Amino acid sequence: MLGILLAVLSSLGLVGFLRPLVRRVGPGLNETEVFGLAGLVGLTFLGWAIFFVVKPMHSHYLMFAAMAGLWFIRSVRVKNVQFAPWHGAILLIFFFGLVSALSSPTGMEWDTLAYHFAIPKLWISGHAGTTYIPFIHHSNFPFAIDSLFTGGLAAGHESMARAFTLLIPGLGAITLAGLLKRRGHEAAVPWTLLLLFGMPVMFSQLGTGYIDFSHGIYFGLGAIYGLLSLTEDEPRWVLVGLLIGGAMASKTTGMLAGVGLVAVTGFFALRQGAPKGTWRGLGIAAGLAVLISGGWFVRNVVNTGNPVYPFFFGVFGGKGWDQWRADTYANEQKSFGVGVTEGKLNPTYAGHAILGLGYQPGRYINPNPQAGTGFPNGAVGAAWVMAFAASLANLRRSRVAVAGSIFLGVQLLAWLALSQQARYLGGTYVVGVFLGADLLARRDAVSMVLRSLVVVQLLYTGYLQFTILGKAQLNALINPRYYSMSDLTPFADDAEKVNEFANKLGVALYDEVFGYLLNVPYIWANPGHSMLIDQDSDTTPDAFIASLKKTGMRMVYVNVTYAEPEFRQRWIAALTGQGTLTAEDEKSLRADKGVAWKWLLAESVRLGKLQLVPIELKRGVLLELKED
Repeated sequence: MLGILLAVLSSLGLVGFLRPLVRRVGPGLNETEVFGLAGLVGLTFLGWAIFFVVKPMHSHYLMFAAMAGLWFIRSVRVKNVQFAPWHGAILLIFFFGLVSALSSPTGMEWDTLAYHFAIPKLWISGHAGTTYIPFIHHSNFPFAIDSLFTGGLAAGHESMARAFTLLIPGLGAITLAGLLKRRGHEAAVPWTLLLLFGMPVMFSQLGTGYIDFSHGIYFGLGAIYGLLSLTEDEPRWVLVGLLIGGAMASKTTGMLAGVGLVAVTGFFALRQGAPKGTWRGLGIAAGLAVLISGGWFVRNVVNTGNPVYPFFFGVFGGKGWDQWRADTYANEQKSFGVGVTEGKLNPTYAGHAILGLGYQPGRYINPNPQAGTGFPNGAVGAAWVMAFAASLANLRRSRVAVAGSIFLGVQLLAWLALSQQARYLGGTYVVGVFLGADLLARRDAVSMVLRSLVVVQLLYTGYLQFTILGKAQLNALINPRYYSMSDLTPFADDAEKVNEFANKLGVALYDEVFGYLLNVPYIWANPGHSMLIDQDSDTTPDAFIASLKKTGMRMVYVNVTYAEPEFRQRWIAALTGQGTLTAEDEKSLRADKGVAWKWLLAESVRLGKLQLVPIELKRGVLLELKED
């Protein structure tokens, strides 16, 4: 709980310092907007400072920034606050997020354990420098929000790291509420916020290590203020640049916000002329966004030769990567959604793919999206899809609706072409609920139907979150003696034993990426992650072992739970020295670069180059390099 308090106080301190700046670059904003925006801009710069100035291993000093929050609290006078029933719903949503923030990551938080917390922990521990990590390409992504995680983890508070994915959406909600009130849509505020936070894909990210909701807040609000600057003579391009800069500094896809605004500007310029000064304003916003986020892209050029590594390998190339690995990663990204065959999108499926966000959630999230068995709490939900569809009927009444629809069209086209994962549309959801506010504010039949959908969606989302994860998290917090979160975290028990036996020896992980749970040096060893280990199909065990030794790893952990059942028994026997693979196994494995390592490991055990570590593990086998 102390970590969460430190995160809150730090954010409030940033609000106090930056409110004058936001008022200056955003003339005409109300104080509610200023409060939320000051916090968002402040957290962007805090993440920037942790990465480029303070450095991860020293960022625990940033916990003292919390003291500024105490000063801010003393200076604030809250007046005329009236509690409304919908406030209770929002508080309940954030209560679930608080429970999540106080809990340890579970196996459902795949990216938290694999990337978002794992990379900062490697940097803090000194197992990797504050540069790119060869076996985790996510270490080359923009890191503004992840750097906040770094600060929390370096301060010794995992809950502090997780709290930032509560604070950023919270600040975004405050900003959106203030914006709607200023525009005369106060009646739409509760319905708009409940629609946004009631989406399972957004709700489930609160208090976790996933950044898509937080990134979506920067992306969406930057786009909204940009659309208003284009259509209603409210030019606030510096503010747009600060917000889109935050989006680009936290995720490469933040660039698409700028692309969408350029597309809208081009449309108006062709049809009726863009407002005076628009292109200049866009240039100012773009320059500021690049100034904020550019350090990460320059760093990538220095480290890998590719500013958006590992993407667009065919254009930029990249250190420690090749076309086979680029294709493997791209194909995995395109395994979500519908209408993609052999990496190519069939345009006739576009409508099915977009509307499917509402009625087939399992196609847009792991595990096994092609079979439609993804986790249901990654769903978008029918309420948002219906609100977006209904807002299209409002085009004739609102220039902003026209601009917003063009902007969302660009985002959806990019999403269809790149990767149809539900959480990748976070910014689109924020813009969508803003466009739907006009309808939600009215009291006609359409509005009543949409409001009913919002209520049903929220109840369903709360039920999902409680039954899938919330109940278990509460049990673990209330009864830690009888229930451990490791029960929901694959590899946790094995990791504890690997930590004990590996000591300071490095561990090469096969079919296991939850290295965050380890306290020893490790690498991801599967060939699709890097070229550190020479394990292509024509490699001999001698060459394989030699390249493994070059990595500094002296132990190998193999997760066998993902192997085909018919093959698994023979493979475990070969890895433990109690059997061998068949000739058919060898032939099929060696013919496929992606799985040839399975034969190389088994053959290395047979030749005595690897030996079994005699411990009982739940999910895998631990091997040790035999000394020459």
